[in-house]
Amino acid sequence: KYKKLEDNYDFTVIEGSDFLGEGIAFEFESNIAIAKNLGSPVLIVTTGENRTTAQIVSSAMNVLHNFDSREVQVIGIIINRVPASQVDDVQQILRMQIPAEILIAVIPWEKSLQSPTMQEICSTLQAKIIFGDHLLTNQVDHFVTGAMMLPSFLDYIRDNCLIVTPGDRGDIILGALQANLSTNFPKVAGIVLTAAIEPEDSVIRLIQGLETVIPIIAVGTGTFETTRAIGAIHSRISKDNKQKIELAIDVFEKYVDMQMLEDKIITFQPEGITPHMFQYQLVKWAKRQKKHIVLPEGNDERILKAAARLIAQDIVQLTLLGDPVEIANSVKKLGITLDLNLLQIINPAVSDNYTDYYETLFELRKKKNVNLEMARDMMTDVSYFGTMMVYKGHADGMVSGAIHTTQHTIRPALQFIKTK
Repeated sequence: KYKKLEDNYDFTVIEGSDFLGEGIAFEFESNIAIAKNLGSPVLIVTTGENRTTAQIVSSAMNVLHNFDSREVQVIGIIINRVPASQVDDVQQILRMQIPAEILIAVIPWEKSLQSPTMQEICSTLQAKIIFGDHLLTNQVDHFVTGAMMLPSFLDYIRDNCLIVTPGDRGDIILGALQANLSTNFPKVAGIVLTAAIEPEDSVIRLIQGLETVIPIIAVGTGTFETTRAIGAIHSRISKDNKQKIELAIDVFEKYVDMQMLEDKIITFQPEGITPHMFQYQLVKWAKRQKKHIVLPEGNDERILKAAARLIAQDIVQLTLLGDPVEIANSVKKLGITLDLNLLQIINPAVSDNYTDYYETLFELRKKKNVNLEMARDMMTDVSYFGTMMVYKGHADGMVSGAIHTTQHTIRPALQFIKTK
């Protein structure tokens, strides 16, 4: 998939795994392998959340070392969610330990980007929206359980707070709505009604008469279970949340040297290629200009298996030399999946070109004391026949050596194709 994108676009971003689940070690090794095989530069992104300065630096250096030890080129390290008080120290220590050509960016923790929206909470809880569907982009920075009397509850409201309360607590619901409208209280992000209980009709009518209503959603789970689910939400920046997108871009541009990053990406050149990628490139180039290849050792098991793979991948046009019946029997006996109708099988001694080939060989080698009878015998040899196919332009190339020695394979080519 990546190579198809590479052919059509100037720049492709490959997102690594998120390391949120199990198998972190496997994920890390997979990311290294992917980067190495694709020959792509790596921009390391790690977190400073809930870590000391020493832990942040140690983690970043370990990741960098692991990529370096696998000969994967790292163009930069970005450490996100670093406590503001640690940003300068982390930046200075890393700069002393990491080569100057590697970009370093330390981004402080931005609460607004980590906080979920009412839409995310609603989706996670599979909640029913009762009111305020036009304000589901409201950001939730805190949540509080409304299980006490209203006067005491009001003291716990904080800015962008989510209220979690059973649906029969009309006093908490109305108090939260009124607090949101009051200039003396912080903004309330929304209300979650638990235990599959919805407000009484009189409360619903009262709310319907309000000019502005924050999101009120209902769930079937209890209050405790609901608050646990809310606390476990990992907020993401969705394509619909323009506020978060704009904020994320602003923060990134503020703390990352964009010019240096751009230069690193534009000027990057891979230093090597892995065997897998080398093979991939060969296959890709071969498919662009499909060639006709003759395989003179048509009865060999390894040749037949290779032919099956080449035909399956539609890489080349193939000709096998040998007896068609013997080759068909070998394919069946070995259990090889190879449709012989998709390639050509030629028995040199009974080929339509046999006479032309040995007469041509005679003309080319008669000054070397090769007579017509000798040329006729030589042309029954698959190495001579295959080489003559190339000489005559009936094939683009010949691959041999599975059975025959190198000397036997190249002798015909040296005798009448010569070197350039």
